[in-house]
Amino acid sequence: MISPTQHLAPLYPRSPIQVAVLLFATGGIYGFYWAYKVRRWCEATLEKPNQALWKTIALVVPIFNLFLLFDLGQLVNGACFRANLPRPQVNLPMLGLSTFFINLLWRLPDPYWFLSLFDFIPLTIIYSYMYRSQLRLNGAVAAPQKFTWFEWVIVTLGCLVLLLATFGAAVQLPGEAPVQSPWFPVVVQVMALFALFLLNRNSAAIVRDALIESKSTPSVER
Repeated sequence: MISPTQHLAPLYPRSPIQVAVLLFATGGIYGFYWAYKVRRWCEATLEKPNQALWKTIALVVPIFNLFLLFDLGQLVNGACFRANLPRPQVNLPMLGLSTFFINLLWRLPDPYWFLSLFDFIPLTIIYSYMYRSQLRLNGAVAAPQKFTWFEWVIVTLGCLVLLLATFGAAVQLPGEAPVQSPWFPVVVQVMALFALFLLNRNSAAIVRDALIESKSTPSVER
């Protein structure tokens, strides 16, 4: 038996909505750091070596990253089982695969590549299950912390870049060729903001319920 505060896995004290914002603002680049932190925690929790650093670096390798994203979903499934949580209602490995195909959309012509920005949705859903497992096993010490100043800088700069990209794809400047589907990037951004709104509500519920559950469960069997 082990108490939540004695569970020594490296914590990742970020709520699902915090992860979603960082992923969206960076156009998915934050996903590399996210994958590393998730693998590190799952590796320690499942007591199974996983080569977190090398598998994170390998995400840049075409096709191989397809299997790594699938494997990431399997790891989170294992963490849920270790935390004695109900079986995830969605197929997490397949969600990982969906991220791969969403990322491929950046190859579409302007402005349809904006669809690739939706890759934060499946990754956030996967992380929501991992985070609930973390709270169940670690208790209140795993409660989400505020963004650091560096993370605020990343979010601010990332949002500015997205705004400039949206402006460039939606507005025809003098002397340039007519803009195709100028409404498209704006619609994508609005849909992304709505998705963030829904994820925020879900994130708040996950944190609240998991913290209540961790207080009522003094120990977790490993």
